[in-house]
Amino acid sequence: MNDCLKKVTVADSGYSLELNSGISLATDCIVLGIGITPNIALAQEAGIEVGNGVIVSKDMRTSDADIFAVGDIVCVLNEHAGQGERLESWQNANVTATIAAAAICGAPLPPVEVPWFWSDQHDANIQVVGWPMRADKTIWRETDETIVAFYLLHGKLIGACTLNVGGDISVIRRMMNVGISPSAGDLTDPRIKLRGILKAMKT
Repeated sequence: MNDCLKKVTVADSGYSLELNSGISLATDCIVLGIGITPNIALAQEAGIEVGNGVIVSKDMRTSDADIFAVGDIVCVLNEHAGQGERLESWQNANVTATIAAAAICGAPLPPVEVPWFWSDQHDANIQVVGWPMRADKTIWRETDETIVAFYLLHGKLIGACTLNVGGDISVIRRMMNVGISPSAGDLTDPRIKLRGILKAMKT
């Protein structure tokens, strides 16, 4: 649903949400995901190309060849995604800065990685890799204490979300960075170690 929240009202047993389209929804709880609006005023004043952020090439160079940009403000083509994207995360700030530094120094550029995010909420560790919103299928791997959601597009692994199983996310990141897409059966069976799947498919 591509709609925006207009009003929240506290109800007897939860919340009532009114959307800009006029739709009303009843819910038990609300989870807010708050992003940012990039401040591109300085780049615009300098005549630099902007869009959803400051547009940069794969080496973080703006439309002015002498100016580089990094971090949450940049919109760069990700080779794995096949389109421009702007990411608001700690990992992205580090990665884009590393790429720009290499370009400025004339060193080889580091390989492009899939995006990765994480958050600790009380006693829960949540990690996300890739592009879950683009998936056409979600499959699950669950135990009594952990959950992994795998996101597929036309059968290809394009993302994952883990709850309290941070060790798996590093393996999934490596799978995606090298383009490995295990079978749905292997992904959903918690008895099959992801590290073993990765090793078998790389050999």
